[in-house]
Amino acid sequence: MSTSVIKGKERVRKGLIGMLVTSLFCIIFAIIYNHFGHGVYSVYMTYMFLFPLILGSGVYGLVLILPQMKGISRLPFNLYNSGIATLTVGSLLKGIFEIAGTSSPYVVVYWLVGTIMIVFSVLIAIRQKTVSE
Repeated sequence: MSTSVIKGKERVRKGLIGMLVTSLFCIIFAIIYNHFGHGVYSVYMTYMFLFPLILGSGVYGLVLILPQMKGISRLPFNLYNSGIATLTVGSLLKGIFEIAGTSSPYVVVYWLVGTIMIVFSVLIAIRQKTVSE
C-alpha cells in the first residue's frame, strides 16, 4: 500500500472518530441546555447532533468502505468539516434564538454557507479524483 493511501485512510478514520465525539458533545450540550431552558425546547437544538452524525460519521464511514482515497488532498476534507461545523453552529444558534423567544435573519447565512462549503468540498474531491486517475 502506498503512503498516500495510508495517510488518506488514517485521515478518514480520525475524521470519523472526531465526528462521533462531536455528535456526543452536541447531545450532552442539548440535554444540559434544555434542562435549564425552563421547559422550553427547540427542535434545532435537540437535533443539532444529526449534522456531525449523519453528514460526518455516516459519510466518513462510507468513505472507509468505498475505494481508496488516493489523490485527494486535505482541502476537501477541511472544507467538508468546516461545512458540517457551520451547519451545526447554525442549528445551535437557531435553537438558542427559539428558546429565547427571538429570531435573527442572519441564521440563514449559516445554512447557506455550510451547504456551499460541503458542495464545493465534494466537487473538489471529485475533480482531484478524476484528475489523478
